[in-house]
Amino acid sequence: MSQTTITLLFLAFTVVSFVLEKIPLGLTATICALGLNLTGVLDGTTVFSQYVNSNVILCVGMFVVGQALFETGMANKIGGVVTKFARTEKKLIIAIMVITGIMSGFLSNTGTAAVLIPVVCGIADESGYSRSRLLMPLVFAAALGGNLSIIGAPGNLMGVNALQEMGQPTSKTSVKK
Repeated sequence: MSQTTITLLFLAFTVVSFVLEKIPLGLTATICALGLNLTGVLDGTTVFSQYVNSNVILCVGMFVVGQALFETGMANKIGGVVTKFARTEKKLIIAIMVITGIMSGFLSNTGTAAVLIPVVCGIADESGYSRSRLLMPLVFAAALGGNLSIIGAPGNLMGVNALQEMGQPTSKTSVKK
């Protein structure tokens, strides 16, 4: 069997497994990686190099921090502060966007949105405003805020990583004058 056929079969398995979620997503990805290694499509170095990629570890860490904000009740406290000061729907939308934008600049924009969605849904339920009118600005602010820093969005991290692999400078201190 050709390597292309094997790869396409593993891709089909992965897509079906991700959709059905009968096997945990992480286990599905690991099965696919190990399968590609055992069939000789990928060598061990290529397969396992991404498990220690600093970008992956950083993204996982940001999700942990985001979940910690929710578990400790800090996210709910933020929601309480927002509703206390924002009396109108317009002020509430602006407050949500500012908080989300700032948080997503220093945490993962996806993780920030995932953590704040339940908070904003609770705010919407308490205030009587439509969830969709509060959630859309949250998502837009998370996407825009992710561009505040390198760690704000996975694409930024991948871009910096690619530039560093090509030997290009990625900060003011590394630019030669």
